[in-house]
Amino acid sequence: MRPLDHLSGWRIKSQDDEAHTGAFRLIAAPTHATLYLIASNGGGWDHVSVTVAGEGRCPLWSEMAWVRDQFFEPGETVMQLHPPRDQYINNHAYCLHLWRAHHQAIPLPPTIMVGFTSLTPQTLARMTSAELRALRVLAALTRSKVS
Repeated sequence: MRPLDHLSGWRIKSQDDEAHTGAFRLIAAPTHATLYLIASNGGGWDHVSVTVAGEGRCPLWSEMAWVRDQFFEPGETVMQLHPPRDQYINNHAYCLHLWRAHHQAIPLPPTIMVGFTSLTPQTLARMTSAELRALRVLAALTRSKVS
């Protein structure tokens, strides 16, 4: 987790002026929604909880990605988790969390299993149905070689 000095003007309260913890009220750049956030680091984890003020909804992907950039270094892998069902804890219906383990790397799938790194949404939007079908076949073939 990066030091949070750049967010000090939006800090609601801090825990002993710790550089990596505290409660914040931020305006999300992508949507201009007001977000409430609690950042902590302890027990081997960095953690940020995120709620949208007064909208009765979960944070959007664009808001969570923006929050990730505010609280974590660009080279850090950060995750949202879906634990086993019997370990679910839901204290707030519209709160999402970002996590980063301190002492172990988070495994990532090969990028080809996620998509083609050189393919942009704009390129996809311009593709014909035939080109999209061919891309799906290529993706399936490529993924089968990876696994």
